[in-house]
Amino acid sequence: MSRPKTWLSEAHSIYKTVQQTEEDRRFDWQDLAALFGLGRRAAYKILSRLNPQKIESGAITVSRADLLDWLEPQKRTVEQRLEATRLLQAVLRAQELEEQAIRQAFLEKLQTEALNWTLTPTLAGTTVSTLPENVKLGPGKIEIDFSAGHPIDAAVALYALGMALFNDWPRFVAVTAPQSAR
Repeated sequence: MSRPKTWLSEAHSIYKTVQQTEEDRRFDWQDLAALFGLGRRAAYKILSRLNPQKIESGAITVSRADLLDWLEPQKRTVEQRLEATRLLQAVLRAQELEEQAIRQAFLEKLQTEALNWTLTPTLAGTTVSTLPENVKLGPGKIEIDFSAGHPIDAAVALYALGMALFNDWPRFVAVTAPQSAR
């Protein structure tokens, strides 16, 4: 598997830097290493993709035009990804605002408090044997007791039951199985 191109996030600024150089400028591996923030091997790898030419001094170089031609699609790809990320963030934010508005309307209609409690490691690690006292299991039944004025207690109990199902399914099946199946 190839390593990620860590310089991609800088493709736009690299492109601008190269664009500001003289038109007849040529770039060797050291220039590319400095531009892209890469080591020698990675710089040579990029250089080999860019129609490199050996100049009189013996150095292998690439023209400014070839480098810009190669960087352009790289820059566009990054810009497209950034735009897609911005759009996704906007959609998610709009969805979050819509959910908040729906929840608020629901709470106003029911005239009740918001569903809110602290998820503790103990609650997240609930098993059948550590279920709250107000949750009772038996063959073919689940019973949850809570005070009529405290629906949040029911929600916490149901959440704990869900975690017990997730964390301790075999024990749940054994406890709720009919007597004849045990």
